[in-house]
Amino acid sequence: AGVHRGMLNGARYILDEWGLRALLRTVPKDYGIRLVGHSLGAGIVTMIGALLAREEEFKGRDLQVTGFGMPACVSPELSERLRPFVTAVVHREDAVPRLSFTNLVRLSEDFNREEEREWCKKQLAEDVNCVWDHLGFSRKEAQQKEEEEAGDAQGAAGAAE
Repeated sequence: AGVHRGMLNGARYILDEWGLRALLRTVPKDYGIRLVGHSLGAGIVTMIGALLAREEEFKGRDLQVTGFGMPACVSPELSERLRPFVTAVVHREDAVPRLSFTNLVRLSEDFNREEEREWCKKQLAEDVNCVWDHLGFSRKEAQQKEEEEAGDAQGAAGAAE
């Protein structure tokens, strides 16, 4: 099943090198195991949970993983197998959980449609104007200042010749 290799390597490192697996072996069998992470950490604890769930000594244990803002890190097939013990929490428009190579390709295709290009240009123009408003002067004033500075630089270069 497809997984994010970097997150899988991080999970293995934490289990083996940092000793999480050894620590969990000391926890009484009737205690639940709760793994919680945010963003990259959410992906890593998901991998840790998936690895533990496969191991004989952890089968049947009360294992729950909760990831906040988890990036896409497993295939749809593996996601279905993890569903019983992994909960992903997504905050409204958080882009991180929705980013994947497939979604980026789709997004690129969508934004290549004429109506989307026009919408994007309009949104970007509005965003730029908001930045200028936040800075306390208009974009037009900033452009005038840039033109004046460019003229001053050209004048200085001409005088130096």
